[in-house]
Amino acid sequence: MRASGRGHVDVVTFLVEHGADLDHTDTDGYNALMCAVKNRRTQMARLLVTIGANTDQIGIDGKRARDLADESGLAEMIDIFRAAAEQRENAYGHQNEH
Repeated sequence: MRASGRGHVDVVTFLVEHGADLDHTDTDGYNALMCAVKNRRTQMARLLVTIGANTDQIGIDGKRARDLADESGLAEMIDIFRAAAEQRENAYGHQNEH
């Protein structure tokens, strides 16, 4: 959590490559992605979404990472979540066509 919240891309990449759980939560129920958003770490959020962090995980405050981005007016992060949702929708739609 600390590495993602502080924007340490190299550290997070290393940890994930060595089996770290992207969706492990802190005491607030926030995963690494939520910590990145909370600390306005756009590059980190992009990385975490790309490598499969759960974008729908809900913290104990009832909020998802996208909710945190919306509340803070973080347009670039909102775009990251929108693009990820579209990719999931397209992948799911294509699976149903077969």
